[in-house]
Amino acid sequence: MVRVQVARKGNVFDYWLRTAASGIDYAGDAIGPHADTDRVTSTVPTSMKYLITRTSSQIIRDGAPTTPGIAEVWVHVSGIYLHRLAILSTNVGDSEHDAAGEGGTAQEGDALIITTTDPSTGGTHAYRANASFVRFPEV
Repeated sequence: MVRVQVARKGNVFDYWLRTAASGIDYAGDAIGPHADTDRVTSTVPTSMKYLITRTSSQIIRDGAPTTPGIAEVWVHVSGIYLHRLAILSTNVGDSEHDAAGEGGTAQEGDALIITTTDPSTGGTHAYRANASFVRFPEV
């Protein structure tokens, strides 16, 4: 169980959540070029919130491009970045990775999204990204 304290009208309430942690994950390869592409989306349900606890991402250069460009993967809530990672490389096997603990929330109707982009001509990148969250009811 997870303990969450919620403030409302000057009072603090404790909630013991029985919902397990959830998350979104993306793992896939993409050939450049490609524009901003939403890979995975989770929309916060009615009367719920997400407490976002962790994000991580990795980009690996799988195939050499004709013309290099900055490949990116990011995790965001309705366009507000939580985590963004970029790589500019023509060397097969080069990679970037990062992970972060987050403390953000997503409100009812917000979308938690993993997006990738690559303006390179030719070549392939492998993308990995995820975000973990706990759902809890609106108060």
